[in-house]
Amino acid sequence: MKVNLGCGSRHHPEWVNLDTDPDDETVMPWDVRDALPFDDGTCDALYHSHLLEHLRPADVRTLMAETLRVCRSGAVVRIVVPDLERIAREYLRLLDDALDGKPEAEADYDWIMLEMYDQAVREAAGGLMEEALRAPLPNREYVVRRVGEGAFPRRRSWLRHHLKRAAAKLTSRGDADRALRIGRFRLSGEAHQWMYDRFSLARLMKGFGLLDVRVVRPGESAIANWPSYGLDVLADGSVAKPDSLYMEARRP
Repeated sequence: MKVNLGCGSRHHPEWVNLDTDPDDETVMPWDVRDALPFDDGTCDALYHSHLLEHLRPADVRTLMAETLRVCRSGAVVRIVVPDLERIAREYLRLLDDALDGKPEAEADYDWIMLEMYDQAVREAAGGLMEEALRAPLPNREYVVRRVGEGAFPRRRSWLRHHLKRAAAKLTSRGDADRALRIGRFRLSGEAHQWMYDRFSLARLMKGFGLLDVRVVRPGESAIANWPSYGLDVLADGSVAKPDSLYMEARRP
């Protein structure tokens, strides 16, 4: 059994796909903050993309423990997150260019600031990043290289629908008091709660006993027939989330 957690709109029929608010009847509704709905040692591969950064560190530890529980020995664990290192290096490069007065650098500098901070501090769905994506962008090609065509609002209607429903469900989880303290939006699942680079993500994976932790390319995987599933690399050959760090390991 191959499992895709927090699948959103990218899922494949040969996988067991889970999401808090499914966009397809074949996707199982599930909140990954809860114990995973699988028996011990039954998963051959477990994958999630741009999920981990939306979880509070305590919930990340729960998910990693559950990952170890449900994966069989030798199973492949593939984790994809926004790459903090690349974002930070790009920020420093563009900061230098902007300080040097290069006019073409300013729009790219503004974008990388949004990439670094907007999803961590926004207080409404989409935030300043969506406002920027809806406006005419002087550096559209740069933004597409950073985050892909799928980030543009016309392709995000499923996400907005999902977030509204997720926020509406909060009180049903008994989170009403917490929602009042830190804001319903912060619990909706959209905001980034943490960020990772190749050192911190590898340390996390090794800390839970995973072996052979390594950085891989979007279309590269120890999961058999990986490119055929169209999860990180789409059918047209484009990368779904170009700003990503891809790491794999195996269950001992």
